[in-house]
Amino acid sequence: MLAGFFLMQLGLGGILGDISLQLVVFVAAAIGAAAAFFGRLTLMFVADAVLFGIFLIVADTSIMASAAAAWVRQDALPSKADAIVVLSSSVNSDGMLDDQGVSRLLTGVQLFQHGLAPRLITTETSTRFGDVTRRSSPDAERLVTLAGARSAWTFVTDVHSTRDEAGRVASLLGGAGGKTLIVVTAPLHTRRACATFEGVGFKVSCVPSREQEFVAWHPRTARDRLESFRQYFYERLGMVKYRAKGWLSS
Repeated sequence: MLAGFFLMQLGLGGILGDISLQLVVFVAAAIGAAAAFFGRLTLMFVADAVLFGIFLIVADTSIMASAAAAWVRQDALPSKADAIVVLSSSVNSDGMLDDQGVSRLLTGVQLFQHGLAPRLITTETSTRFGDVTRRSSPDAERLVTLAGARSAWTFVTDVHSTRDEAGRVASLLGGAGGKTLIVVTAPLHTRRACATFEGVGFKVSCVPSREQEFVAWHPRTARDRLESFRQYFYERLGMVKYRAKGWLSS
């Protein structure tokens, strides 16, 4: 059970698709019981000790501050771009954008208000809660309208990955060739996201959004350092997958 808890703290849930803590702890307990039954409990003690050591290093040292700072991509802004693209995050059961989604959108709106592009594009995600499906575009429209940018805003649908987002935006703009985008996303997602948009042919300036609930880019607390590690590990694995599929710019 302890091993399952540490694995969740270090990001297993995000890698497996937001699997619940209870399920992981239950499965880990079953594995521990089987190990004890077959006389292999020492292996579990070793696993716990290793995971505990990693947990302490991540949570109580500055290792993630330097790793995150080196990972985040932040480009110089162009004088003018064809569009500002804000990548979506997720929605809750009331259809409201989560903290990352709001932070990304507010950053994109601020860039639009500075006159850096004539178009503001968001990507729509959807989540099913029982028999109800919630989409991110209604809440995005509410915030964009409040910011006075509704006439310049549009969104692309049917996206399930960053690769989908890049492809849908390319279709919306009639192809990527020669077009310049400002892409806004969470800080630790910038490297993979912008390389993916470059992979379909866009010229990209990458902008990290501000952070609300967690500070993964410049972590200063144990809570932030653990979140930074979770995002960093997830993005590292994502880069391996995207590079293997040939979806990234060279």
